[in-house]
Amino acid sequence: LAKQKQQYDAKHARASLFEIGAKVVKKDFLRKKRKGGKLDPKWVGPYIITAKLSKGFYSLQSVANSSDCIKRVNGAHLKMFYSSEHQSSCRNSPHHFNQSSPHHSGQSSPH
Repeated sequence: LAKQKQQYDAKHARASLFEIGAKVVKKDFLRKKRKGGKLDPKWVGPYIITAKLSKGFYSLQSVANSSDCIKRVNGAHLKMFYSSEHQSSCRNSPHHFNQSSPHHSGQSSPH
C-alpha cells in the first residue's frame, strides 16, 4: 500500500513544475467539443508563463500574438514546449544498429 501511495503522489505532485518565462503548450479542451477533428493536435501554443498563481495555476501569454493572454490555467494541463531543433537533436542519438555485424548480414556462418 505504501508503494501505491508513492506512485500516486509522484504522478499527481506537480505544484511548481514551471518557471516564469518558460515556454509551454496547453491542452486543447475545445477539440473534444468539435465534430470530427480526431487528428487535430491535442496541444496548442506555444505560450510563455508570465506569472505563477496560487494552487498550481499559471498565467500565460502567446508567443505568436502578445495580445493573446490566458489569465488562469491549471499546471496539470500544461507541458513543456520543445522546439523542432531540440526534437531533431534527440532523434540523432548515437544509438544505431551496426549492419556490418554477422548477425544482421543475412549470410549464414560456415559450419
